Amino acid sequence: MYFESEQWVGPFAWQMAAGMAGICAVSMAWAAPHKVLDLRTMSDPAGGYEISLCSRPSPSGNIPGHAFVTYAHRPKQNARPRILSLGFTTSSGAAKAALSYKGWLGVDADGYLKEENYSSVKEKCLVAQVDKSAFDRAWSFAFPLTDIPVLESLTFKGIYTLGENDCMDFMILVATSLKGVKVPQRGATEFPQPYLRRLIDSN
Repeated sequence: MYFESEQWVGPFAWQMAAGMAGICAVSMAWAAPHKVLDLRTMSDPAGGYEISLCSRPSPSGNIPGHAFVTYAHRPKQNARPRILSLGFTTSSGAAKAALSYKGWLGVDADGYLKEENYSSVKEKCLVAQVDKSAFDRAWSFAFPLTDIPVLESLTFKGIYTLGENDCMDFMILVATSLKGVKVPQRGATEFPQPYLRRLIDSN
């Protein structure tokens, strides 16, 4: 996902953005790619807060795909939105990531949160409009894994294990923190895009 890069010095130290390319993705004929849930219980003079649970295909093809979370604050009075998309991934390469599956072979890969810089018309998102307290709770899952305030220099902060501590698990962790979102159990061999489709349909 492409961002207009401009440092935002604030409580979350994101980058400012002119828009979120994936949220405007082309609709599929067989199912809507996005769904919006209004989970707000009050208005906020600071503007609106959104958490988007998303998936997209891999750049080289649909499989295996990738899951990520988009954090967005949309100030009132037509100010530019502040948007950041993060996905938990590995820096150890595809082979080691595959061998790390559920830890069965005792292989661990290096994991870190990476800013999304790829978008696709096949991208899907469940967008939750939330109160600031819910937003802060969802952000807290990303905060320990990032080098705040300089997101451009994200470094290794965790262990990546395909199937149980990967991009889908990070997205599911955030989803579970959002009261009002029904989060289906992940299938043992389920890829991000089919799971996100089930997540959208469950809500």
